Amino acid sequence: MSLTAHKETDLYQPVRDAWSEAGYEVRAEVDDCDIVACRDDIWVIIELKLRLNLDVILQAVERQRRADEVWIAVPRSRQPLNRSRWRRLIHLLRRLELGLMMVDLRRQPAEVQIVLEAEPFDRERSRQNYRRRQTRMRSEFAARHGDHNTGGSTGRQLMTQYREQALLIAALLRAAGPSSPASLRQSGSCEQTQRILYNNHYRWFERSSRGVYALTSEGAAALDQHASLVTTLLEQVRNRDNKKTGPAGPVV
Repeated sequence: MSLTAHKETDLYQPVRDAWSEAGYEVRAEVDDCDIVACRDDIWVIIELKLRLNLDVILQAVERQRRADEVWIAVPRSRQPLNRSRWRRLIHLLRRLELGLMMVDLRRQPAEVQIVLEAEPFDRERSRQNYRRRQTRMRSEFAARHGDHNTGGSTGRQLMTQYREQALLIAALLRAAGPSSPASLRQSGSCEQTQRILYNNHYRWFERSSRGVYALTSEGAAALDQHASLVTTLLEQVRNRDNKKTGPAGPVV
């Protein structure tokens, strides 16, 4: 929906009616607030905006100093929303305990939808998510061998734990020739070897026969591109094998 198609004042009547029907006494333009509503000594501020952005969020946070609840009301857009950005915005509003209403001005009468209630943030649930996400981040950090990325990079392949595992499989395939996932695991690759070979995300592998995989030219090129890291990965495998077998005893 074009921002020039409507004005903020077009949002007023449907939003005012929605709060009035909920039993609130409503006034417009009170102390620089677009709408102020009150019921049973519960005070609510609603800011009317044509777009949900950082400016209106900052304004709404400032309004929290004056009211029990603060809401933002915006028009419903005809354009499809970016799902990732939308999820992040909703998460931010939820953490800030701000409510969100959308007004469909294409309908007659206009339809008001509550997208997010202005309610206390569930910090215990957030802590559970935090611990889960923290565990995943720490696992990824610990699994990497050195720092092979540049911070702030976009639109380029990043070196991840998954990519390192695929490189190790490729290196073992180059050394041993076509192999099965089981033999590659015995040679030192990861538990996810079967899945990585089957998914073939980077097109480094090809099936040479039933249950046997070989290295492609793309895989060989990746090994040459990351030669230093590949050496580190193979050294780690050799060190792990040495720890399993122990030092060789004296020849008798």
